[in-house]
Amino acid sequence: QLMEQIEEYNISEWETALCVSVWQSTYINNQKLIEGEKDGPNKTALEKMQKELFDKIVKYDAVLALNLESHIQNEGE
Repeated sequence: QLMEQIEEYNISEWETALCVSVWQSTYINNQKLIEGEKDGPNKTALEKMQKELFDKIVKYDAVLALNLESHIQNEGE
């Protein structure tokens, strides 16, 4: 619901830090879900959402995006 409200009310234009925090939390949660999914439509949809979330995070906080990507890669090893 938070994701929908961010889009609906354009919250990212006036509350960037809050939005980045929501996107980051969703990204981390989705990554855990992806790891537990077998190939299929759910995994594909989550991976698409991950790309969209990452693009949003990069737009507002590139350093956080790079740290997040590094964190995810390190967990996978």
